[in-house]
Amino acid sequence: MAVYSIDSYAIRLWSSRETEPIDPSTAMARIMFYEGDVYRGIALFYADDYVLEDPSMDHMDRIRVHYNMSQFDPIVDMLRYEKPVFLFYYGTGNAGLQTGREPTGEEESQAVDALAHS
Repeated sequence: MAVYSIDSYAIRLWSSRETEPIDPSTAMARIMFYEGDVYRGIALFYADDYVLEDPSMDHMDRIRVHYNMSQFDPIVDMLRYEKPVFLFYYGTGNAGLQTGREPTGEEESQAVDALAHS
């Protein structure tokens, strides 16, 4: 079991890989996660019709999670706009990303204010 507070990340999108690769087991994008200067894990993104591997944790407690490309934009949005963000691993069937608690309607109040001033 591991839970890491992610405070920085790095994205890689390969320019030479097609959106529907010949070998569907080839990742089309990746996001590397860091807690401070410590590399904590990676999310690998595959074609949407690819059956994903189970998440795993290596001998250095780094987490590896797998997603389809259709999940790439929402995950990048989470990393950009939410805080805190956690990378977690509780076992092969229970790993991924999550945010901390936040009040309901937090972002919506800003939208209502913007509408009132337009």
